Amino acid sequence: MGYQFITRHLFASMPKFEKTLLNFKEAFYQDNVESLLKYHSKLEKCCSEDPSFREPLSKCMEFTKFTEDMGALEMCISDIRGDDWKQVTNKRNIKTESKGSGNDFLTRCTLLVDAPLIQVLPFLSEIELVPTWVDVLKQVTVFESPSRTRKFARYNFWFPWPLSDRECMLEFAAFPIVSEKAICIVMRSPKSDNYMNFDIPPPAEGKKRMFMNIGCLYAQVISPTQTKIIFIAQANANIFLLPRWLINFGTKHIMYYLMDTLRNKILNFQGSIYEEKMNEKRDFYEFMHRIVEQKIDARDD
Repeated sequence: MGYQFITRHLFASMPKFEKTLLNFKEAFYQDNVESLLKYHSKLEKCCSEDPSFREPLSKCMEFTKFTEDMGALEMCISDIRGDDWKQVTNKRNIKTESKGSGNDFLTRCTLLVDAPLIQVLPFLSEIELVPTWVDVLKQVTVFESPSRTRKFARYNFWFPWPLSDRECMLEFAAFPIVSEKAICIVMRSPKSDNYMNFDIPPPAEGKKRMFMNIGCLYAQVISPTQTKIIFIAQANANIFLLPRWLINFGTKHIMYYLMDTLRNKILNFQGSIYEEKMNEKRDFYEFMHRIVEQKIDARDD
């Protein structure tokens, strides 16, 4: 009787699990965060009811990646909202802050720019064009883009000696923060040798690999004509010739100049390559903007 009951239970539950997993994968590639959260919860419930589902679920790369992304997003949101930062500079609507020390050192830079969110998004999303506002970045190579809001790329830097010949592998995932009228792009270096089905190559010849432990670009609607941008980074330059405190000192002051350059680029949006990209990918940018705007309207009614 016990065996027959378990068998009937297994066959009754399996279709539900498989269907939910299929729906989850579909939502993953459609960038449907609301459905992803719903099916994620259902899959966890299936596993709590029948632990045998945990093994096949652990082999689902989409589920693993989404779970990792949500963990990284939670860390970023905590740092965005946190009040445990020490101010470094605050001028021209750019505030630079830091916290921690050594390898646990983080920087946060907050910028207010007189531009609508939809005009800001291309500067944060078109990672191939980031060298136009990050002077020390000379080339970006995108290896994988499994969905519209996820990318995996290599960044090549031209830092002067002793930081010369540096590269960094970065994965990106964008999420709407509906309650804050915002979009958060999480970025970090992979902790394994793979990004989904892609095998991460070794460092290019003569290059030394840097690491981004965690970071994000956050864009929030302040008004129809003003956007707040927050850039948070915890990076490891992988160098032993310079004391860590000196690298951290340089990092927190460089952040101001990066954000100042970004603001100038945004204010010169019209006629720029970013405007061209937005027009080329209008469906994508309207999709990103609509995620926030539709939810805002529904909440405010």
